[in-house]
Amino acid sequence: MRSVIASLDQRYREQVHDVETVPLIVREPPEACAVCGGRMNVQKTIQRWGKTLAHGLFRVRETIYACASRRKKGHRVVTARSSFLAQLLLPHSTVGYDLLVYVGCQRFVYYRQREEMRAELKERYGIVLSTGEISALGRRFLVYLEALHQKQSPALRAALEADGGCPLHIDATGEDGRGTLVTAWAGWRG
Repeated sequence: MRSVIASLDQRYREQVHDVETVPLIVREPPEACAVCGGRMNVQKTIQRWGKTLAHGLFRVRETIYACASRRKKGHRVVTARSSFLAQLLLPHSTVGYDLLVYVGCQRFVYYRQREEMRAELKERYGIVLSTGEISALGRRFLVYLEALHQKQSPALRAALEADGGCPLHIDATGEDGRGTLVTAWAGWRG
């Protein structure tokens, strides 16, 4: 049974890779200009690649809109991009949020090395990342995690106070000469 499942899995992965060159066309109807409330016109259409655990490698053709009155926000004309892609891919990146979380959890929760993650991503998801990109995603994961922690600190503080406090185990690790990551966890809670 397992060999049949593995065979089917491999066959369908190959079929998915056969269609990765077919572009996903993203052309969301624009809302009104955020500055003047006027209409938006097509500014340009760009092609780019994306990588997510859910979709694998895919090509996107995205339509970008600009204010018809050429209104500016700062020194740039007001533009509107796809909210769908913004929820799927990291800003200024081809990598999806799910891939960022995967790399971060594998690195900092399961203590996996870059080569281990790289091999599993290629074998299991058909996604090829360099070890440098995996390192960069790990660092970016920590930036996002820190921002989330800062945003939720009042709720975390209230939960800890309601529970009577929390004894912590503290540890630190460093990699690539880039400083030290200090970790504190409640070992008695699992």
